[in-house]
Amino acid sequence: MWKYPLGETFGGAAPTVVGDTIFAVTNEEASRVVAMGLDGKLLWEETLEPASYALSAPTVIDGVLYVASDEGYIYAYSSGTETVEEEFPWLLVGGIIALVIVAAVGLVYWNSKKKGM
Repeated sequence: MWKYPLGETFGGAAPTVVGDTIFAVTNEEASRVVAMGLDGKLLWEETLEPASYALSAPTVIDGVLYVASDEGYIYAYSSGTETVEEEFPWLLVGGIIALVIVAAVGLVYWNSKKKGM
C-alpha cells in the first residue's frame, strides 16, 4: 500500500500503532522517534537528546508515548508534540532520598514521643 523510508539504520524494533498513528524508532547514534498516519504520511519526527540509540519498541500507555534509550533515559511524549524526559537513575535516587527523609522524620517523632512519656 505504501512505504516510508526510515533510513538504513532501522533496528528492527516493532512499531506501535495507536488509533490512526504509527510510532517507530530508528536505531542510530542519534535515534529518531517517528509518528506517521495509517496512510504513510509523516506526522512528526524528533531526534532523541542527548544523542543515543533507541533499541526497544515505543510503548503507549494512557495516551503517553514512552521510548527508552541506551543512555539510561526514558522519554515521554504527550499529544504528539510536547516532550518530557526523565533520567531513570535520578528517579530511583530521588525515591530513595524521599524514603530516607520520611523514615528520619518518623524516627525523630517517635523518639520525641518516647522521651515525653
